[in-house]
Amino acid sequence: MRILGLVGSRRRVGNTEILVKEAVKAARDQGAEVVLIRLSDLYIQQCNGCMACMGRGERCRLEDDMDFLGEEMEKSDGIVLGAPSYLHLPPGTFCLINERLEGLRLPTDRIKMAVSIGTAGLADRAGWVVPILNMFLRFTAHEVVGSVLAISAGPGEVLFDDRKEVVSEAYQLGARLVSAIRGEEATRLRGIDRFKILDPRRWEGDKLYTPSGYCCPFCFCKSFDFSTSDTVRCSSCYNQIGKVVPKTDGGVTIEFRELTEEEARQKLDEHMSTWVAGSTPWFVAQRDKIKDVRSAYARLEIPWLTPPSKQKAEGEAGT
Repeated sequence: MRILGLVGSRRRVGNTEILVKEAVKAARDQGAEVVLIRLSDLYIQQCNGCMACMGRGERCRLEDDMDFLGEEMEKSDGIVLGAPSYLHLPPGTFCLINERLEGLRLPTDRIKMAVSIGTAGLADRAGWVVPILNMFLRFTAHEVVGSVLAISAGPGEVLFDDRKEVVSEAYQLGARLVSAIRGEEATRLRGIDRFKILDPRRWEGDKLYTPSGYCCPFCFCKSFDFSTSDTVRCSSCYNQIGKVVPKTDGGVTIEFRELTEEEARQKLDEHMSTWVAGSTPWFVAQRDKIKDVRSAYARLEIPWLTPPSKQKAEGEAGT
């Protein structure tokens, strides 16, 4: 059994790296072979929108480390994925990788297992980090068997005495990952019980807790769009629909019928085949209609500013 740890933070021995290593260490203690990749060490180019992956099902034509990442993911039986929240989102390198998923072309005939770890300075500013990590894992054919969000701002703050619970939770995530890969169903958690938040600034209740009544049980997002006056749809995975139920104290809660893994996988596959791949032939058919107008914009004479770094590179190339 091989477990791959993906560290989505550039900071060395920061909160994300510590917790990912703790989970990976647990997997090693359970007999797994373990390896780590720091995502910021990868050379990842921006998607250029050529649409070869979407329209013709080709692997991405850009030559960088995406193939290396895909190969290491393909060789692994499970993944521990961690990243901090920077302005509500994971760091830039992870976002570049996320944008290139369609060209990664990982096999989807075998659903693998994964866990995710998010870190943030404040619970109400954590944003979409955990849902985005989970959707990355879902789109690469992984079932998410557990997630944790650790609220700790300073480098290594998860090691403070009042954070010991989250380090223990990360270790348990790694052990749970190995258990899931081995098919030990008796130890599996379901729904929102798979998600834990450690918030040492929480005024009431346990510092390590499971959110309820307002959290998508599929990707653990807390943002919703109203479909009707009394139903909402998850703004992240867009698969999970919940019913808004008034409470006696005047507030509301959201009740979900959680999708089975088979239903969730079908919805993701439909999105990729119907919308992502299906929209490309339509676009290609329409493209010639705007060819002349598009060319006019290419010829439009407005000066481009060249940044200093590019000026230097062009100057060195000319010498």
